[in-house]
Amino acid sequence: MLYSYIAALVFGIISLAIPVLFLLASRFIRNNEPNDAVEVMPYESSEETIGDERAFFGDYVQFFTLFLPFEFIATLMLLWSAYANSLSIANNVFYIGLAGACLLIALIEYRIAQKG
Repeated sequence: MLYSYIAALVFGIISLAIPVLFLLASRFIRNNEPNDAVEVMPYESSEETIGDERAFFGDYVQFFTLFLPFEFIATLMLLWSAYANSLSIANNVFYIGLAGACLLIALIEYRIAQKG
């Protein structure tokens, strides 16, 4: 039983280490100083930018806040379904309640993002 926890711990460490290593590698590889003024200008399909170039992401924040909790719920329910037969009824109810709580939090975040 301890081996399954060690495997999960190793998987967690590797899954956290890979993005960090990629970010560190890109920091050392990239050129930090732009060569000319064209490189620092915002690019929008060869057209001049109209308005704030960062306003594009504001429309999709509500979908990002929905996607991440739903992804967590899907992963949680997938893992739960693999071990549901071996768990007690109290544990099964706990996992279903946890998924329901995550769903409720996701919907609350969606409402907040819609108003903001």
